[in-house]
Amino acid sequence: MCGPSTSRRSRHRQEAEAEFDYARTAESRAERLLNDRALAEQEFQRARADRVAAEEALAAARAEVRRTEQDLQHYGLTPGPDADPRENEHVPVRAPFAGAVIERLVSPGEAVTLGAPLLVVSDLSRVWITAEVPEADLHRLSAPEPVEFSVTAWPDEVFAATLTAIGDVINPATRRVTIRAEADNADGRLKPEMFANLTVASGTPRDLLLVPAAAVQELAGESVVFVETGPGEFRRRRVVTGATFDADIEIREGLAAGELVAVEGAFLLKSALIGLPEEE
Repeated sequence: MCGPSTSRRSRHRQEAEAEFDYARTAESRAERLLNDRALAEQEFQRARADRVAAEEALAAARAEVRRTEQDLQHYGLTPGPDADPRENEHVPVRAPFAGAVIERLVSPGEAVTLGAPLLVVSDLSRVWITAEVPEADLHRLSAPEPVEFSVTAWPDEVFAATLTAIGDVINPATRRVTIRAEADNADGRLKPEMFANLTVASGTPRDLLLVPAAAVQELAGESVVFVETGPGEFRRRRVVTGATFDADIEIREGLAAGELVAVEGAFLLKSALIGLPEEE
């Protein structure tokens, strides 16, 4: 622990200071005896070597104490010169801001090293909501602008937020871009990792053609649906998809309102595609 460690290093420094004082006094006495021809030169050189060694040990002890004090100051702690390990075993470590502990990385009694992470603290008074939108809808977005969202924990309530960031990179697999909104969370009801439905009211209203998301299959890098042409007969058709709404997906091109598509069996049709003709 930091407190006992400082105390031990302080005592080590005090012992090194006492040894240096003794070695310096012994060197002075040996020098006087040498001048009076009462001591051999070899004995005087031994006393001088002992003084040099004690001086180096003292310098090392002082440097160790300074390093420990700097480590404590890094954590906002003031070292005490007379700290008792039996009374100062626990040293408080304070976070730089108020927040909630969302992850604990150590357990009571576990040994830690300097700089090791202990806890993850997050300020949840404001939260981020991230979502993905199709690249075709980017021209409808601007930041900042007001948006709304809902969460499953409070399905009848709509929360207000502000769209603050629009991603710079398109996901090549989904052709979507990530956006981020920020919302107040003073009451703490919004939790990390909640699922949310984000609504961006932008542009003029328009009619949408929606199908269940399970009806759309990816085939050879294209989105396809299987259109019913007769009882038990289906043909695949390429479509252009748009926004996703819960379990539904928008069809921008390739399908007309009123046409029937396979939903639950769409994946099976895709798997048995050999021999299934493509609609002209």
